[in-house]
Amino acid sequence: MDFCFDPFDRNVVAIAGDDGKVKIFRVPDGGLTDIIKTPTIVLQGHYEKVNIIQYHPTAQNVIATAGFDLALILWDVSTGEEKIRLQGHEEQVFAMAWSPDGRRFVTYSRDKKLRVFEPRRQTSPIQEGLGPEGSRGGRILFVSNTMLLVSGSDKQSNRHLSLYNTDELAAGPITVRNIDTAPSILVPHFDPDTNVVFLSAKGENIIFAFEVCVDEAPYFLDISPFSTTMPQQVRVTMCNWGVLFGVGVVRCV
Repeated sequence: MDFCFDPFDRNVVAIAGDDGKVKIFRVPDGGLTDIIKTPTIVLQGHYEKVNIIQYHPTAQNVIATAGFDLALILWDVSTGEEKIRLQGHEEQVFAMAWSPDGRRFVTYSRDKKLRVFEPRRQTSPIQEGLGPEGSRGGRILFVSNTMLLVSGSDKQSNRHLSLYNTDELAAGPITVRNIDTAPSILVPHFDPDTNVVFLSAKGENIIFAFEVCVDEAPYFLDISPFSTTMPQQVRVTMCNWGVLFGVGVVRCV
């Protein structure tokens, strides 16, 4: 199951289910006081489990969904209508990401391929290239409108961070930064204000961090990792709109 909050309305959340449906719920102002059982709208178009959903970053009421049926669909959430069905996937999609300007859309799938789409131009990929070789998948995110960050591993479970130019995806990564050896996938979280990417994995007690420089080598600048005393189960990065600055205090709400 996956879920995603609407970037234009923080009271709206989309939840993907094993039944192939994506349900849109509205959370009341002030938070939940009871269980919400009835969605405001249901997106129906997949016939197998939906594993990834992502709202468009700049266009309101647009969401992308990927399922085990190999379908990747763009929806109009306001009407529940399927608008575009992207083609080209032969294996399950592991990860997907919108560019910050919303023009491009990238997927990484079980066949170890990265695919770049521009849905306004065509439904097939405009670029394809090889991603990480590891069998456990990977995670992707944009660090600019064209530069893509990929967290993955090789066949020996050596974990690494790669930087790709989506204009030249077939040329391979611009750089690869080896991190360590472990079976789990590091999940990246990028802060565009500081250009810092944080990476962590469930069950581990360390958070890696690198400053990303997209214009010049060495591209990844090391930042001291942070260690916890207990294994992590989940980590959530709060957006800047949720941070209050007081006198000598930073408090998240």
